[in-house]
Amino acid sequence: MGLISSVVSLFSFLAILWGLSGSADIPLGALGTVHIPGYLVWAALIYAGIGTFLAVTIGRPLVELNSARQRFEADFRFSLVHLREHAESVALYGGEPVELSLFDERFSNVFTNFRQIMKQTNPPQRFYYDLRSGGSYFPSRGGVAALLREADPTG
Repeated sequence: MGLISSVVSLFSFLAILWGLSGSADIPLGALGTVHIPGYLVWAALIYAGIGTFLAVTIGRPLVELNSARQRFEADFRFSLVHLREHAESVALYGGEPVELSLFDERFSNVFTNFRQIMKQTNPPQRFYYDLRSGGSYFPSRGGVAALLREADPTG
């Protein structure tokens, strides 16, 4: 039902836009003039195509990173619950160092993945916020970068 509604809306808006836009004559100098009927329809379709291309290009790496994020966070939560359920056994057999190294490894996976997601999303967000706020987004990035360096001195 949603597909039918979308198709009907698309064609009705295209028909309305075609009727409102008229035609455009673009002079090309010695080459003559190009006549484009319904120029607003073509402009809207090109705009939508470019927007879709940019969204797919920027967002494609995030699909894999977000999937890995879910997996790493689930592993970390599972290890926390597992320790809680078996706390007496771990304490009895002196397994704290092993559990701590397991937590460190799993949290490191979560944090590394988080940083990769931030590196992937930060340039497009920086561009977007800079356009919307007139450049006021750039100074605030220093505080976040300092926090990340403090949390992970290797990066």
